[in-house]
Amino acid sequence: MVALDPTVAIEPIVSVRNPWSRRRFRLDAAVPGCTAVARVTMPGLQPLTVVSVYGVFDGSALASMHRVVADLLPLFDSPDGARVILGGDLNVTRATRDPKHLARAEALLAAVSALGLVEVKTVVETPPEPPHDCPCRAEGEEAASCTHIGTWGRAELDHLYVSPALVPQVAALTVVPQVVEAGLSDHVPLVLDLALTAEPTEHGWDEEAFAVEVGRRHGPGARAVVEGLVSWAEQKERALAATAGVTAKVLTRFPMNGVTAEPELMLPVDIQTEPRGSQPTISIHADGRVVVWLGAMRLPPFDTEPARQELRHAINAMSGVHLHRNRVNGWPRFALAHLEDSGNLLKLVAVLDRIADETHVAPAPAVEPAAPEPAADG
Repeated sequence: MVALDPTVAIEPIVSVRNPWSRRRFRLDAAVPGCTAVARVTMPGLQPLTVVSVYGVFDGSALASMHRVVADLLPLFDSPDGARVILGGDLNVTRATRDPKHLARAEALLAAVSALGLVEVKTVVETPPEPPHDCPCRAEGEEAASCTHIGTWGRAELDHLYVSPALVPQVAALTVVPQVVEAGLSDHVPLVLDLALTAEPTEHGWDEEAFAVEVGRRHGPGARAVVEGLVSWAEQKERALAATAGVTAKVLTRFPMNGVTAEPELMLPVDIQTEPRGSQPTISIHADGRVVVWLGAMRLPPFDTEPARQELRHAINAMSGVHLHRNRVNGWPRFALAHLEDSGNLLKLVAVLDRIADETHVAPAPAVEPAAPEPAADG
């Protein structure tokens, strides 16, 4: 993948996480060298994920392509899977009259579509003309039902797909046979024109994608703050587990606010021992605000107003931050930019340390035994 415009940034994506696991999944594990994935960032636009694939003849191009599709599946369950362009020489064609080969090709291309993609040639108003002698037709047969694009001679081996969110922005699909005529390649290139808009695509998020988005909106300093707080949560959770001998408190759940274009990252303290509970601390909104969840604290000792006032005073020790005293039962907020000051960030971490250390779940009230019923007269 190449960008000739210096304002277009390309960042390789080697592995991703999905919502159900903290492990990372490599996107090119089965057939190394046949898959390349990158995040493409352009000024004023939400990033795109571009996927280049190649169906290598490793005994069978169909077999290698099924492995490539399986490798890519976690991508479409990750935050990078909402705005995807996938293309390449799959070495798989439906331009055949052989029922066995056609069925296998249809199954593979259906698997690509099942990732959540739409084949570009099916959505353009004027797709490229099929070859007059396409192998899918018998000699003299009408071409009305043929939609194949001859990219390697008469064979349709190259394919382009986009995510549904990008379909309305597809402007054209063309071919450039001059490339083959000039001897630059034995494949005719497919050229996709997109009229991209600034309208964001809603999708799910995790803490890593959120940090990237904050950096895109507010600069590298803001991204570093988010990554620093995520790192604090990971280290604090390990330290608490080492002290307790068991993971009694979890700080790395990092819940988000669902499928959205305006994400918010939350940092709660989850109690894992019985009875269980969850204490909110702060959240960070992608618009550059930090929300302090004082009014939602329900676990001791911060279920009392005096304890929350102490937290408020500690936060107000940060330069440029002032939470009014009457907001101790509310959700006050301040600008994320204040935390780019390392001294302010350390003071906030001290507040979070205290909440993580001291939060506990109140024991359930003891149930008094029922009084015995009086004996019946005999």
